[in-house]
Amino acid sequence: MRITDVQIRKLFDDSEMKAVASMTIDDMFVIHDIKVVEGERGIYVSLPPIAQPVSPQANSTIAEAVLRTYQSALADEEMSLEQ
Repeated sequence: MRITDVQIRKLFDDSEMKAVASMTIDDMFVIHDIKVVEGERGIYVSLPPIAQPVSPQANSTIAEAVLRTYQSALADEEMSLEQ
């Protein structure tokens, strides 16, 4: 599995849900409505019920790509607020 694109669609400041993302896999399959959520144990990724990874490795790969893009979107937003 190769993640070919991750897009952060919306950022939220004032709720447990921090962002909504979409991800493209192998330039052929798109998963929409991936949520970045802040819970009691930290930030995590919640996939929509119809898109479930079949292995822990696939789940980890997806979560890492979405969280990396989320952190980048946060940094971009902070930079634009400073200007």
